Amino acid sequence: MSNQPQRELRAGVIGLGVGEQHVIGYNNAPGVRVVSVCDIDPAKLKEVADRQDVPGRFTDWRRITEDPDIDVISIASYDDAHAEQCVSAFHHGKHVMVEKPVALNRADAEAVLRAQQDSGKLITSNLILRHVPRFRELRRRVQSGEFGDIFCIEGDYIHEI
Repeated sequence: MSNQPQRELRAGVIGLGVGEQHVIGYNNAPGVRVVSVCDIDPAKLKEVADRQDVPGRFTDWRRITEDPDIDVISIASYDDAHAEQCVSAFHHGKHVMVEKPVALNRADAEAVLRAQQDSGKLITSNLILRHVPRFRELRRRVQSGEFGDIFCIEGDYIHEI
């Protein structure tokens, strides 16, 4: 075991809606610091970066994926951008935490997988069920008004893995 102190892990976050929670999580983790954030909305970018005291601020996500000083990237942008951003992050040697869905089609998912395997870096994602047929149908029924005005829903489900 080395007596050398471990280097701080530097994170970047793309997308500052739910991505702000990623910033908070990283900054509360020992040995991790968010060094850059990105959002396409300059006002949102300034608001979140000021509130979370993040120095690097960009509206172009490539500035995050291509930054050699960033080790890990959280991707919390629009769904249709996830795959391209993941591939870019892996091509530039980053570990990736990507919000769901990782990709919107099989070809993009395979491109992400190839880029991840080629890079040797790690990928993780969280789970969303919005594209599962039963939940799409439930959403359709809720939006149609079939259940009337809904004020609160609590639910659970079980599935076999």
